[in-house]
Amino acid sequence: MQLHILFSRRGLLYNYIVVIIMATKEASNKFTCLVNFVNEFDASKKKIVLLFNERRKTFSRDVFSKILWPHFNQLMEMLEIFIKDLLKETVEIVFKELLASSTSKETNKLTPHLQEVVAHSLLHHSSKDDKKAAFEMSSYLLPHPELWRDSFDSYKQYLLAKCDEVVPVFDGANGIDETFKEIFESTGTTLSLSSAVIPIKASYCHKEYQVTDLVLSSVDGLSTILHLYHGIHCVVTKKSLNYFSSIDCKLFQDPQKVHFQKLLGEVPGDYLEYLYRCVTSHPDDPYLYFEQCKNLMYFLWSLTHSLCDAVSTFMKDHFDIEL
Repeated sequence: MQLHILFSRRGLLYNYIVVIIMATKEASNKFTCLVNFVNEFDASKKKIVLLFNERRKTFSRDVFSKILWPHFNQLMEMLEIFIKDLLKETVEIVFKELLASSTSKETNKLTPHLQEVVAHSLLHHSSKDDKKAAFEMSSYLLPHPELWRDSFDSYKQYLLAKCDEVVPVFDGANGIDETFKEIFESTGTTLSLSSAVIPIKASYCHKEYQVTDLVLSSVDGLSTILHLYHGIHCVVTKKSLNYFSSIDCKLFQDPQKVHFQKLLGEVPGDYLEYLYRCVTSHPDDPYLYFEQCKNLMYFLWSLTHSLCDAVSTFMKDHFDIEL
């Protein structure tokens, strides 16, 4: 999947013509949350394109920056909704398949996973933390779904509620990685989604429509840029004005341009460090370039599709579930 931006030049002005989304039917049909994200993304893209065209005729740079910020924040809110919905949809699919396996008369590959989940559901509703006893009890109950179905369903609802607590960054107690592991620990997974999605490659615009590549080949780089975008969103919307001083990331405690360049690439690192400085130095009125808003779109497009691919691969490899 690629997101292509096409430009034409008339005199000294560049006109933003069209955004073409190249996504296969198979990819867009993997998850409902991805289809919803693509639809919202497309609507947001069209609004930003119209704003760009109007800017040339009407708005000053400062005014246009103020107009752009709500769209930046909307994109970050879309990402948060997408991540929660992706986790929820994965839970729903896996639990549906596990439940279906309980009625199968043939030997099923999902049976061991089902027994683990039933054992965890018993533990979840017990005052004792006796995993061995819960696993032994589940082996007796497994042939009788009527005896464990209620606790199974209740445990699923608990996990769905955990999905709503996720923060759209990879690390931390409520981050994507730990939430995913906690949700599927009952099935024996130790998968780190941040490791599964790299490398991520996206276009990066700088200056006047000069384009380079943003290549994230390490978990640190991926985690840093997601913290950067989420942190900017938190500061600008005043959800957390002290966001960058409260996270355990040396890059944001004592940021230097060379560190941004090392993790995010020389050119993207330079411009993203500038955006970071701009927001932290002027939180009440930071400047936002049109290109910076586009770069967020490029990144989110790549990240959301890579996350879906990683979860899809996990479901196939771990549960033999084909989407």
